[in-house]
Amino acid sequence: MKKFLAIIGFIFLGFVIYLNYDARVNKELEAPRDPNWFYDAVGYDEALDLELKTHQTIVVYFYTDWCPYCKRFDDDVLTSYETKNYLDSVIKVRINPERGTEERDIYHSFGVRGYPTVFVFPKNAEDPFKILNTSLQTPEDFIKACKDVEGDKGVMDKLKDALIL
Repeated sequence: MKKFLAIIGFIFLGFVIYLNYDARVNKELEAPRDPNWFYDAVGYDEALDLELKTHQTIVVYFYTDWCPYCKRFDDDVLTSYETKNYLDSVIKVRINPERGTEERDIYHSFGVRGYPTVFVFPKNAEDPFKILNTSLQTPEDFIKACKDVEGDKGVMDKLKDALIL
């Protein structure tokens, strides 16, 4: 009986050590957070509150840690000087739907179907606009797409004006 309890004890101890190691390794693999971005559900709520005060455009970026297209988008587009310069003028939010239930709920409310996906809320707009083919864009293409959505009055307002007779 003592041998059996000793074996169970060693198995339990090994399991605890593995969990601690796994958590530490995953934490080390996680990219450092940029202080200029809001993150996940809490950050999304903070960004919406800030938009009410400043009336700035909001850019919402859905990604996952394992997505190779997200990594390429991060490395090739988001880190470029031009893109950083543009993003300095907007409120930025990164949401990883795999972080929790609230993040998944936001993901579903936007109707996201893949990664990376970027939405832009133009100033004073109620609805976001999806930036298409995010992972295939150059920094210049991405900035142009965002600015086209922003426009002077926002795309929706322009469309509404065009439809009024």
